[in-house]
Amino acid sequence: MDKINEFFEKVNLPGWTKTFFYHNRWTALAGVLSVIISVNLIGCQPQTNSPYSKKKVTAAQLDAEGEAYQVSADSRMRAIMAEVDEKKTLSKAAYADLQHQRDIIKGGLDIISGLTGMIPAPFQQTGTSILALMSAALLADNSRKNTKIQELQAANPTMPDPDPNVVT
Repeated sequence: MDKINEFFEKVNLPGWTKTFFYHNRWTALAGVLSVIISVNLIGCQPQTNSPYSKKKVTAAQLDAEGEAYQVSADSRMRAIMAEVDEKKTLSKAAYADLQHQRDIIKGGLDIISGLTGMIPAPFQQTGTSILALMSAALLADNSRKNTKIQELQAANPTMPDPDPNVVT
């Protein structure tokens, strides 16, 4: 209480105001505080942490950031969907290429199976067909080599006879 009286004695207020404040000090103090609080409350806007920018923002700023984020997200989503559509198109082309390769392989296997048609039906599996074809090729190649060796021996009689125990 003494501090307030000292304050009013030190302050040079003009005539009637000094008397008014001295006699109605609490009412005057409440009035001044009410004006200060009212100005602060009216002039201040509530703020919160923005989930978009991590700054303190008002409701209007939060709305603007939310709309900007939505526009950006929509744009990114359209870009992602366009990329997905492009990948789907490329995947369809890749599957078509795989099917084309399968068709070529099947055609080749059909040709091999046709060439080895003399093999009995239960043994005409693809693996067996390939083995039979390779065996026929080896026999033909071996026969050709034997013929070539005999021709060379006839042309060069000093060449020793091949060992009958060695398989050629």
